[in-house]
Amino acid sequence: MSGTMWVESQGCIGGTPSPRWHSTHYYSLSPGSTFFFTIIAPSRTGAESAELIELLPKLSGKQLLIVDDNPTNRQILTLQAETWGMVTRAARSGVEALDWLHQGEHFDVAILDMQMPGMDGITLATAIHQIPSSHQLPLVMLTSMGKPEAQSEALRTRFTDCLSKPIKQSHLYEVLTHALLAKPIKPHQHSYRATRLGDLSAETLPLRILLAEDHLVNQKVALLMLERMGYRADVAANGLEVLQALHRQPYDLVLMDVQMPDMDGLEASRQICQQWSADSRPRLVAITANAMQGDREECLAAGMDDYISKPIHPEELKAALGKCKSRVAENLPAQAEQFIDTSNSPDAQTESTSVLNLKALKVLQDMIGDNPSAMSALIECYLVESSKLVEAIAAASQAADVTTVCQIAHRLKSSSASLGATRLAELSKALETCGREGSPTGMKTKVTRLQAEYRLARTALQEFNLGR
Repeated sequence: MSGTMWVESQGCIGGTPSPRWHSTHYYSLSPGSTFFFTIIAPSRTGAESAELIELLPKLSGKQLLIVDDNPTNRQILTLQAETWGMVTRAARSGVEALDWLHQGEHFDVAILDMQMPGMDGITLATAIHQIPSSHQLPLVMLTSMGKPEAQSEALRTRFTDCLSKPIKQSHLYEVLTHALLAKPIKPHQHSYRATRLGDLSAETLPLRILLAEDHLVNQKVALLMLERMGYRADVAANGLEVLQALHRQPYDLVLMDVQMPDMDGLEASRQICQQWSADSRPRLVAITANAMQGDREECLAAGMDDYISKPIHPEELKAALGKCKSRVAENLPAQAEQFIDTSNSPDAQTESTSVLNLKALKVLQDMIGDNPSAMSALIECYLVESSKLVEAIAAASQAADVTTVCQIAHRLKSSSASLGATRLAELSKALETCGREGSPTGMKTKVTRLQAEYRLARTALQEFNLGR
């Protein structure tokens, strides 16, 4: 909104706002620091002013019920809602939430996760609305599928809106406001100015995009790149969710990770080609950490139209999006030279001699833009996820489960390369190769090297984060 944000610190005596000529709102988050922000907006008077007040109800003091079996999601929703002064209570299951409601607890709005063990979100919504005191309780669905436009009857009758994962604070505010108003929010009055990569942006080429990726770090990297071009993509965690999403609404493009649980990208692409005609199905672009000729041919044989490799580079993503002016599959094999594996080139070997590939990190920073908090959050997310993956690789290696080692090493390889941990990515690739060949020979030695390299990469990324 063309405003500004800044912080002023007065040590341990508390922040003191200095006089300013423009309108400024501020609040103190902790002793010694005061956070400021300004908002540039057109003035409104009379009926227009009253309409704006009606469209933006105060969330402060509103009672929010959160139901999700995932503790991370509960924490994220709680922290975000509490910044607006909402009073939250988070339940770990539908049964726990129903107990609170039957005991007479009052809530103004509730967020229910779609996928929960024992009782899913739709079943819980039906049970909530059968309680007389909660018959009119506004409900928001939390789903990894993104916001569907053509919903089932149960979704239309039980929920006011859908909240997509990963959760964005602006989207959360929007759906909560919508739920409390019980009517659609009017479009924003300000014009959106996308930060462009080259000449391509959502303004010049509007696209409906579905991102199919099960790895959280890779999701964030791809979504941030798309956001820089003005695109807001929906997210699916596997091929089954891709098919479900396509049955709900049309997409112009599916960015399809090849290796996903339950149904991989290859099988999902085959089924899309069987169920939709060439002129009605979305353009399918493979995203994979593999760069071998056979992998490219396998993607094309499954019906995919294009191919980009991990780690994703902004220019390569832009080129893939630029081909979406038509849904007709193009002659990709004639362009196969752009997918040559350069991992063994002299330049790549030079970059991999240090723990962190600073060039890759610079690309990531440029993609994110002037947003240090987003970069820090991405690094922290990677460190949490990669720690779990390294532990899982060690456990699978100890059990001589070469298939699991291969699958997990593939995930670690792509996310590590995106964050500039090139040597760790190369060791992951070596383990993945062992797993593909089905041979545990030398695997334990490689795992030991992987663990040591991860510790170096973790320390380097932490220092990088502190030094920015």
